[in-house]
Amino acid sequence: MWLLNELRMPPLRAVAAVEAAAADLVIVSLHHCEDLPEAIKNWIELSLQKKGRRPALLLALIDPVHEGDSGEICSFLEKAASKAGIEFLVGNVEHEAVDHR
Repeated sequence: MWLLNELRMPPLRAVAAVEAAAADLVIVSLHHCEDLPEAIKNWIELSLQKKGRRPALLLALIDPVHEGDSGEICSFLEKAASKAGIEFLVGNVEHEAVDHR
């Protein structure tokens, strides 16, 4: 498990990317925000590039307590997963997970 602030440091981001690439399931759990910080986007893209074409799932859990639209985050994650050829699900406490295939 990696905290988002740890992924801002390039050496830790590289280690986390290797670990995520080896996983069958990567869970990104966030409080609502308009967009992901660039360092986090870089980690996700690097992780998915290293994964290859192995079957996997990217699951985004976004805290619904905070008001606003997390659409940009979901859109980025969905595109990244699609580009890597892996499945993507998004869910929150108020709703069941939704398949975005």
